[in-house]
Amino acid sequence: MVAGLTLVSCRAPFRTNVADFRGAARPSFYEGESLNLQVGWDAKHDNGKQVGCTIVDTYTGISEWTGTAEIPIVLPGSLKTLDFDPPLPANGQLGLKPGEYEWACDLDEWTVARTQFDIRYQ
Repeated sequence: MVAGLTLVSCRAPFRTNVADFRGAARPSFYEGESLNLQVGWDAKHDNGKQVGCTIVDTYTGISEWTGTAEIPIVLPGSLKTLDFDPPLPANGQLGLKPGEYEWACDLDEWTVARTQFDIRYQ
């Protein structure tokens, strides 16, 4: 008797990214510096879905910001931004104190993307 097992690989339908301009392996920002928070998604399958994102202090577990957005239709070669409710500050500053944080977004209960980053003293 021969038994077979087929494994199907799949990729997450969306990802999060925190970009810093120093090229560090783990993004870090100085206190008061603007954050560059990003969410990428699968434009073919995720249109119209709600994504919920939060910034959590990993030491205390307290959420510093939480918002939701609807994923827009994106045509090839175009660029879209998510309009969160409540909105992220236009200047990119959330008043985060020095420490370790996590930018986490979830598309549904099975699809969560996380990125950790640091806020440093100036």
